[in-house]
Amino acid sequence: TGVVTITEPDGEIRPKDVRKARERAQTTIPLPLERRPLHVISQGFAVDGIEGVTEPRQMRGSRLEAHLHIITALTNRTRNISHCVQGAGLTVKEMVFSSFASSYSVLRPEEKRLGVTLIDLGGGTTTILSFGEDKLKYTEVISWGGDSLTEVIARRFKVSEDMAERLKLRYGSVQLEPR
Repeated sequence: TGVVTITEPDGEIRPKDVRKARERAQTTIPLPLERRPLHVISQGFAVDGIEGVTEPRQMRGSRLEAHLHIITALTNRTRNISHCVQGAGLTVKEMVFSSFASSYSVLRPEEKRLGVTLIDLGGGTTTILSFGEDKLKYTEVISWGGDSLTEVIARRFKVSEDMAERLKLRYGSVQLEPR
């Protein structure tokens, strides 16, 4: 959250106030040098303590708060990906958090409005994204994925990792029974 005092005599919130509040929100939590913002997603504003404002410009008030959700990435990883892509003769236009991109293909806008959680189980990590009110509200990356599950199966049942992977793929599913 970033907060600014409105200095206009009539209390009108101007675009510069919104920009300043967003900038302050981005610097509230200092990022380590090894991380950089990947996505800065607006969660809304508050004017004089009244939450739920989506567009504060031209409103009147004395205090503006900007609420942001910031997704960060490791700077060296994004540089290495860009370097590889450029080495292949392509240009990087924008970097996107993969699970955030996936949400556009697997979730309907109505689900994001009403509230939904997407769990993306990858090989090395599991990503959790929660949506509500048409906004991304929560993200988490856990260093435990499908490869970890294969290792657990191999140890528990004392089989090779190849066999554990085959068992996981053949029998490891979740099926909801129709009501």
